[in-house]
This record gives sequence, structure tokens and C-alpha cells, in this order.
Amino acid sequence: MQVEILTRNVDKKTAILTALAGEPELQATGEKITIPGLILQATENYLLFNISSTKLVERILPMLFTLKPTGQFYEPVTDVKIIATARCYTPVKILPHLHEINHLDLEKEELLGTRLAEWRSRDVAVTARAELAVQGGVLVARIKFDTHFRDSQYNCQACIEQISLRHLLAPLCPEFTAPAPGPRIGSPSIRAQQKITEQKWVEFINRRPGTVIYSQEKDAYVITLHGGGRISCKQMTEGQDILCELEFASPSKVSSGIFYDLRQTLGIEALDILHRAEDMVLSPDQLMRDLAFSKQKAFHLFALDAGDFTATYDIKSLQLTLSTKINLDDNFTLEALQKSYRHILEFMDKVMDVAEQNYCPD
Repeated sequence: MQVEILTRNVDKKTAILTALAGEPELQATGEKITIPGLILQATENYLLFNISSTKLVERILPMLFTLKPTGQFYEPVTDVKIIATARCYTPVKILPHLHEINHLDLEKEELLGTRLAEWRSRDVAVTARAELAVQGGVLVARIKFDTHFRDSQYNCQACIEQISLRHLLAPLCPEFTAPAPGPRIGSPSIRAQQKITEQKWVEFINRRPGTVIYSQEKDAYVITLHGGGRISCKQMTEGQDILCELEFASPSKVSSGIFYDLRQTLGIEALDILHRAEDMVLSPDQLMRDLAFSKQKAFHLFALDAGDFTATYDIKSLQLTLSTKINLDDNFTLEALQKSYRHILEFMDKVMDVAEQNYCPD
């Protein structure tokens, strides 16, 4: 499955980059931003998305609509153009879901037609028109959006939040059906970032703190430290500072001395422990009653301060984030780091026990 989305509304760039900033594997080189399942070309004249994840399509698409004031009311507007390519059902199965049929050859399994979908909130509506071609078990759809009428800002926003490419294409393509139930839990990590001068970086790497390799693909040096963990070093701008990104998979085999060395040589002042889970289905009652979360002002957000770590859960995106910051000051101890890390793992297990009843077998 591949979805290409084009918009010339470059004002959306800031909001998109902000939304993607929390992705752990985000990479940015020039005008190209990459995370697993998404490549974004962000130029001065347009934004071009190439997406292979239905979840990311659902997340990005509503963000490309704008509420335009018209007198006392608003209307949703967008210039988005989409080309979606995916494996599809047979023409016979697709036919009942089309609103127009332009060509049909069942023997060759060819089909040309149009499918419409509408999302409405009170008086305002958005319609998607997908002109599609089916051949050889593959569907290619060109999709545009039309908006109808005006309404309050609240109703327009409610309409935009309903927009879903999955709703439009799921009856035609199995790849757009809801994913199989079950959370995706990443590995916990201990991380830090620090900008240093070229001179400090040269002094650090010449000390040979570990095994050094150069990645031509990422244009970065990767150092596997003798005391555990690794550091990726990348030049931010030609002739300017070096960005050093430190990562440990676990604190169990790390000596406290290595953190002292990193503080002295690179100026790293704190470590972040991060553990994420996606597609984690939890009800408000489970969050507040079973896990002691509290509802936050942000409409979809629940949070918990567990003392040595914090937990946040977005009930719309189904993302759970457990995190804490450990200062590398004179009071730092390896035992405190290991304790916080262990508590985060234990809490993730507790969440899984609560969420388990919400999933059914594949």
C-alpha cells in the first residue's frame, strides 16, 4: 500500500513537523523528513507525503485541512490531492461500493469507477471523490475533496476530525481495513542529546571511547562505547556544531563511571528514559479506576505522575508513553537509574494486564 499526498499549503509544515517530532526514529536531511512508514518532502512550494502506513495516513490527513473564516462562520478548505495504490478485492466484490461505473471487464478483472464518501457535522460537510482503476488485483485511486456549507468553528473542526481514508477505501482494499488487534510495544531506551563544538567532538573521538564506524547512508559516526551503549554523531550544519545522540538499551550492564565521563567530555547533563506502546486500547474507566490516571485539559489526554516517572495516554491515537529524566549531577547514582528503569518496565506490564481484556484473538 502506498499513499501519495500533495499540498501546496506550506503553512502546514510547522504543525506537521511538530506532530512528527516525538517519533523516536525521525531523520531529517535537507528538505526530506523520514520516519518508518512516511517520507515527507517539505520544500518552499509544496509538501509531498509518501506514506505506507494506514495509521499515519489517518493521523496526517485531517491536519491538512484549514478552517477559513467566512463572515460569522467558518468553512473547512484544503487543496490536497491524493494518489493511493493498494492491493484490492475482485471487481465483483468492489462493485456494490461504487457510485459510478465507467468500465467493467470481469474476464480481465478490469474496472473503472468512482466512490464517494461524506463526513458531516451539523450543516457542514466534506466529500471525498475517489476515481479509481482496477487491474491485475491492484487499485489506483485519485482522490480530491470538496467542502459544503459553513458552520461554527466547533462543528467544522468536528467534521474535519472524522475524515478518514480508511473509511473511503476499506470496502475496496484489504490493506485499509482496521489492523489486527494487539498493542505494539517498543523497547525501552535511555537517551540523551547534546550539541558540542567541533573541537570538543574531535577531542572526544580521539580518546577512542569505543568502536567507531562511519555510516555513509546517515552521514554520521556511530561509536559503540566500551562501557555499553552507543553514540551517533552528526554535523548539524557545515562547519557548525555536532549533534551527539546517546542511547543505552538497558542500564543493567553499564558502569556508573561511563556517565561521569560523558558528563565531563560531552557536557551531557541528563538522561531520558522512554518506553512507548502504540495501538494500546484502554477505556477511560480502566485508566482512572485501575491505573490511577487523571484526565487532563487536552481533550484526548490522560496522565499519571508515578513519582519517579510520568505516564501519558492519548485515547484517540492509542499511544502510551512512559518517561522520566535523570539528572547527571553530583547526586546521580546508577542504582536510582536502574530503579526508575525497573519501575517503568513493571508499570508497562501492569498496563498490559489491564488492557488484555480489550483484545480478542486474531
